[in-house]
Amino acid sequence: MPTRHNKNIEKFKTGVIMAEAQNTYINIDKIAQLKGLANNRTLRLEINKENSKYKARKVPVKGGYTYEIEFSTLEPEIQEKLIDEEIKSHALIPVNNNINNIEKKSEFRTEKLKLEALAKVDIIKAVRELRAKCRTQKEADLTFLELYNSGEYLKDVYKIIGKVSARSSLLRWIKTYEENGEKAHSRYFSEDAFKKLTGDNKELYIVEGANHVDLYDNLEKIPFDKIEQFFTTYLKEGK
Repeated sequence: MPTRHNKNIEKFKTGVIMAEAQNTYINIDKIAQLKGLANNRTLRLEINKENSKYKARKVPVKGGYTYEIEFSTLEPEIQEKLIDEEIKSHALIPVNNNINNIEKKSEFRTEKLKLEALAKVDIIKAVRELRAKCRTQKEADLTFLELYNSGEYLKDVYKIIGKVSARSSLLRWIKTYEENGEKAHSRYFSEDAFKKLTGDNKELYIVEGANHVDLYDNLEKIPFDKIEQFFTTYLKEGK
């Protein structure tokens, strides 16, 4: 895939929703995970520096406290990872939760729902990794359930989600995770974010028949011409 197209896709994917996340605070454990750190000690040390590069706040938890860092002060690569997960995890929040709020505005969900959705994403990723090692998907799914429900595998996720009693739950989550296209109920997220953008240099383009995964690497469905036309027009004219 051409480098120019890669850059345009990333701008198109993140630019529409960036404003939604600016004042959101992210738990340092999640940030440590995205950075590939074994624990959050490095982040805590940085936060407590006099001239820390992060804007953070202290949050009370059972038995002590933890920290959350404001999204806008995180490194660009971490922001992109969080945005990508947010897009996908929206589809994993039950439709019957806060449905009136969905119609009123698009915003990061309550901490509880957000943690549950992201925990399901971790489960999905673990299942996919196991599927690549097993002879059949069913064998992988059942093996995963046995390991996960022991409480010793993905311990942090287990504390949030609890037991997953049926394989059908895994299949439903994976299907919902992948269906992030024109008919996905998470589509409202981009549409609501688009409404909040000011100015005339904006456009919401729905790729018919495409899902979220298609728009990453399906060269037949990614609208390169449309993306290039948009950025050529508005970057050139400085709009």
